Amino acid sequence: MLTAQHVAEITGLHVNRVRSMFNRQALPAVKLDNNRWYLPKQKFLELFDAKSGIVG
Repeated sequence: MLTAQHVAEITGLHVNRVRSMFNRQALPAVKLDNNRWYLPKQKFLELFDAKSGIVG
């Protein structure tokens, strides 16, 4: 599972933008019991490949 911070570091997006994308469901993240967003690594890889390295 990737946190918003992980996704931001990998993509170069600001962490607040990643969180916003999670909230808008622009990225298929899930909110767990600790109230933090996580993006399954496999979903991230599928999106990353599908968009030729561009997320968002």
